[in-house]
Amino acid sequence: LQPNGAVVMVSSGAAGLNMFRMSKEKRAWMLREDLTWPDLKQAAEEFIASFDQHAEVDEMPRLAENGWWLQAYGFSKACLNAYTRVLARERGYEIRVNTCTPGFCLTDMTRGYQKPDTLKTADEGANTPVWLVLDPDTGSGKFWGNDKAVMPWVTEPK
Repeated sequence: LQPNGAVVMVSSGAAGLNMFRMSKEKRAWMLREDLTWPDLKQAAEEFIASFDQHAEVDEMPRLAENGWWLQAYGFSKACLNAYTRVLARERGYEIRVNTCTPGFCLTDMTRGYQKPDTLKTADEGANTPVWLVLDPDTGSGKFWGNDKAVMPWVTEPK
């Protein structure tokens, strides 16, 4: 990657909701300033073990005894956001590292959604990621909304 280059991770608002629903202890752990890649791998392994334990016998999503909110998509995006912060801390002096949500876009995953006219097109969803790649003034280590505004790492349900 060239100096002053950009890494843009495509995340989701589901990340912040998952962070909100996990235990306060796990949330604080995920938001640590000294979080590392091995820490994230450990978190993923714990999550998978908990998910596997509960998937066959419990209604999902649910809060596991160890504090993880057992919803796979949101957890994966929470990890992606956390890794964005790790990478920005480690490499942010030479490259820009950010994550964003493209908004609720029409994809194969959302095709069955009840209000398809409210979904963005792929082109509309690409606006923020492309802007983050091209604008050298976006900083590093931030979570951007589809409106090009910085979003919090944790969001309460509406």
